[in-house]
Amino acid sequence: GIVGQTVILPCGCSSVTKLVWQKGDTVVINSYPPERESIDQAYIDRTELFLEKEKTDCSLMILNISPADAGVYTCHTLFLVDDNIWSRNELKVKLTGEFPKTEYIL
Repeated sequence: GIVGQTVILPCGCSSVTKLVWQKGDTVVINSYPPERESIDQAYIDRTELFLEKEKTDCSLMILNISPADAGVYTCHTLFLVDDNIWSRNELKVKLTGEFPKTEYIL
């Protein structure tokens, strides 16, 4: 991604009961159903889940990325397979940042 721009971290899904996007092992970026109190302050009001609009898309959009956003993100999905039988999947996505090029006129 380019610093200052928006990026989309892809994650497909279906029949999701719970979704959590994490950075590293502990930082919660966003979740479904929404649990705003567990989201890291650096990501409040900067992320959006597509799952809220499209039930087969668990992708995460991050607005106004900064160099601090670089890292490995994990999409954790949990869904009910059968009566009291759950399935859990995870997908890792690496985000790297790039500063926009600046032109100087002499």
